[in-house]
Amino acid sequence: MVRNSQKSYSIRFRNSGSILVTAIWIMVILSISCAGLYSIVYPQVKIAGRFSQWAIGQHLARSACLYFAAQRNSSKTEYDDLAALRKEITLELGPGEFTYIALDQESKVNLKNSDKQIISRLIESVCLLSKTDADEIADNIITYRSGNPFVYNNELLAIPGVDEEIYDKLESVATLLGEGNININTAPFSVLQAVGLNKSVAESIIYFRNGRDDKEGTADDGVFETVGEIVDKLYTVRMLSTEDEININFFINSGKFIVKSKNFILEVKTEVKGKEGNVYYIVLDQGYVIKDWREEAAAVSSLKI
Repeated sequence: MVRNSQKSYSIRFRNSGSILVTAIWIMVILSISCAGLYSIVYPQVKIAGRFSQWAIGQHLARSACLYFAAQRNSSKTEYDDLAALRKEITLELGPGEFTYIALDQESKVNLKNSDKQIISRLIESVCLLSKTDADEIADNIITYRSGNPFVYNNELLAIPGVDEEIYDKLESVATLLGEGNININTAPFSVLQAVGLNKSVAESIIYFRNGRDDKEGTADDGVFETVGEIVDKLYTVRMLSTEDEININFFINSGKFIVKSKNFILEVKTEVKGKEGNVYYIVLDQGYVIKDWREEAAAVSSLKI
């Protein structure tokens, strides 16, 4: 009886060992199968996630355009306040949010229709080139546009004399949008001088806009509400010489100046489900209709329209 009992025990032990080994093999097989399934499914899930983020980002960018247009259309002012116009606006929508800044194009020199002198002065002052070199590049720009109407700013890189450094410097002060009018409330000093204003007049405009603390974006900033009041408001901060007054009046009477911009590039940054999304550069015309659209991953974005 004792021997039979031992034999029975031995058999049960061997059976338990077999079951354990079998269970281990099953676990190994399942692990391998799961790993294979994961390798197939995970990329698809990842792609689906990226597509979802891209799709939401697109809707956010379009929403930013609609919101900007609604804000502009509902505004009761007929002039631009530089600090208010350049303020970053953030709005949360569903699973994401957008942040945009409006870059008005009437604050820049229009390369499509400006004459050689204006383009040359702009290049000379902004790119710190000699007058001879600036004139040469201006001639090349005019020659190029006569046979190849500009569509994108980066076409400038095809023009002899324009390298990446010069292009980057011109990017913030040159445009291809609009009719060539200059917004006196938003144009920087370099643009005001380039279009032909005397240095003293351009300085007076910037001083008036910055206020007595000479700082942009503070409570005492000045705004030109109409073109007709430009001279009178400049007199409130500085005396104008007869030459200065003739100079500024010439541009006022020519209709070159405006006080509210009509063409914009919106730089829109998106965030989807807590993750940084793409950056969009969207060209809007006078009716706030999208005319051009470019998007880049946030890590590589830079404004090159």
